[in-house]
Amino acid sequence: MGRFLTCAYLRPRDASGGPLTERLTAKLLREGFEPVEEPADRWLALLSTQGSPWVFLLDSDNAMEDTGVSELRKEARKLAKAAGSEVLYATVVDSDAFAVMFCGDGVTDIVVRDPGGGYGNLGCGPRTGKGKPALWQAFFGLSDEQTQALRELWQGEFVFAEAQLADMFTLLGLDAAGLDLFTEELDASELPEGSTLEVLHFRAKTMSAAALYRKRGEELLLPLGFQRHKNRFWRVADDVYQSLHFLVSEYCCHASFSVQPFCMELYKEIVLEADCDPHHLKSLSFTEIDWSLKNHDPETIAATVDSIVGVVQSGLIPFFERASDCTKAYEELRKLYQLDHTAMQLSWNWWRERFFMLLKLGRLDEAREFRLAHREERQEGIRRNWDLEVRWFGEEKATERKNAWLAPIDADIELTKHPEQVRQLIAENERKSRAAFGLDA
Repeated sequence: MGRFLTCAYLRPRDASGGPLTERLTAKLLREGFEPVEEPADRWLALLSTQGSPWVFLLDSDNAMEDTGVSELRKEARKLAKAAGSEVLYATVVDSDAFAVMFCGDGVTDIVVRDPGGGYGNLGCGPRTGKGKPALWQAFFGLSDEQTQALRELWQGEFVFAEAQLADMFTLLGLDAAGLDLFTEELDASELPEGSTLEVLHFRAKTMSAAALYRKRGEELLLPLGFQRHKNRFWRVADDVYQSLHFLVSEYCCHASFSVQPFCMELYKEIVLEADCDPHHLKSLSFTEIDWSLKNHDPETIAATVDSIVGVVQSGLIPFFERASDCTKAYEELRKLYQLDHTAMQLSWNWWRERFFMLLKLGRLDEAREFRLAHREERQEGIRRNWDLEVRWFGEEKATERKNAWLAPIDADIELTKHPEQVRQLIAENERKSRAAFGLDA
């Protein structure tokens, strides 16, 4: 899965409210937090670079989330007012799309890039989000050459949105090193010379949703053999990895889960740090559930966490117990999603899970038919968007992109014709997965 991130740069413009750290602390005090010395419920990371008036800000509340354009605008203006600063606010969605907005001196502008169109242009209308280079030139003091380079960057292709964002920050004269500071284990050892990292820690005056979830989760899941990594509970059952992940934003809580087979080759550090899991916990409930946090008062938080824990108890734990190895996990996921490829679009993770599970079970003909159906679905998507692809990239580049999308599927289809290669691949993947988790072969 790709990366989700929301971050900001601040350029203080009003010293009357005190130093930036004091103003940010005052903001969190108003939000129900108090400063502490040790890591607690929330942190702010401020990265300063010698000679630059801009300070990079990462807030643990949204460090690993994406933010729609409407929320981005609101949060940028709120932060600018609270911090007495000009603000550059940015968000990345699954490494596929991004939005950047500056706010200051009564002038704002926003740039949105969603090349594949899979995220609805982040909620931005078709006539907005294109960016006005002249405004950025004046705001950041860019030369004509830099402004042209910025325009070309906005229009250029990218593989990872966060890398494109880093190039954009660098072009604007900002230190992009802060983009690597996205977990609570903040490490300043590899920051450029002249950079200063300051981390402010805060504790919620009432127990936060994340803290209450961790407490309730430990009580419920640790006795069942799960371990906790941040807001994730996980365990290994035979030849599958099982995980429950929790994420809280300003407005709601999100809970997701996964059952991933070792035959898919799992990297422990990647699956533990994933921003979310592919399956929504709500899919295990037969009733409509509201996990919104319109108010962060103790009653609302307790009720929301109670609801999540209830679904874990009644739905997820029994599901995990039934999905205790690759064979059983396949059947459980098949029933969960009614694996009819014409009935619903499944996440890329589940496509991969299903394909490798079928290989492990020796059902090669079924695996091949499955990938052929996937290929037809992918081709249909390409046909629908072909005119747009050609307009954006030209026919030659669009053809290269089409072939790149289909090549992995074609390789999988070819693999299913060679049973001995399949056996060797499954054995090697399982060996690597077990080694990654520190298990005996």
